[in-house]
Amino acid sequence: MGKKFQNGTVKLAVMISLILPATLLLRGQTFPADASSIQAMWEGDVTAPQWKEHVRLLLVQKGTNLSGWMWRSDPQEAVPEEVIGEVNSSLEFQIHTESGQAYLGRFADTSTMAGVRPNGNENDRGVPRFPFQLKRMRNAENADFPPPLPPTSTDWKAFFLSFTNAVQRHDRFALEKMMSRRFQLDYKHSPHAGDELNGLDAGFWSELSKAVSHGTGLRPGKKSPFVIEQRVAYTCTKCAEQGNVDFTKGRDGQWRWNGLFYAD
Repeated sequence: MGKKFQNGTVKLAVMISLILPATLLLRGQTFPADASSIQAMWEGDVTAPQWKEHVRLLLVQKGTNLSGWMWRSDPQEAVPEEVIGEVNSSLEFQIHTESGQAYLGRFADTSTMAGVRPNGNENDRGVPRFPFQLKRMRNAENADFPPPLPPTSTDWKAFFLSFTNAVQRHDRFALEKMMSRRFQLDYKHSPHAGDELNGLDAGFWSELSKAVSHGTGLRPGKKSPFVIEQRVAYTCTKCAEQGNVDFTKGRDGQWRWNGLFYAD
């Protein structure tokens, strides 16, 4: 990747050397270097020896900060995941996804970004690094952003009380409104919100009831930059193979239900 990322504020006006340092030229349009944000749609492929994965990226650039959303595989079927990152004065960027992947590269010009996606820890030079190249397709519009999730609560006790009440009532629709965007039911998720809760059986409600009756604790492990706090409820506190229900407070400050995972 070359030079280390700098912490200081760097103007994106250095995007190409042929333009004035106070402006940024994109597709024939000139923006002030300190513009509130520039948002665009990018598309391209990540390539490995035996496969190729199509990626669609909605990237918002604000100063040195990058944010937005990524869809992997078919955008109509893929679950959008949040991305954050930064770019330095050499136009090198690092982008991290909600699912834990890293995209490391450089803006080759105003319409091309290229680099590698490490297959594992980005700091481990021994893991395979799959090359990617994305092309800028157009300016992003508000309709390109994923629809916002229903608000829940910023207060854990209030959220968990609502969740417990929904479980006791077997209220599938109330639970659906509390789901995170990347909700999983036993490691399966759907691009269409709520589909995971179709055809629920008595075992589902029994596992949830056991989990909420045991209460919750803080989820151990490394914190993600996308997570403020995590909590977990176990379906069996004394079992060798514990099932669990996960909860996350995301960057929007709202608590949501991440999923139910059955014991093996």
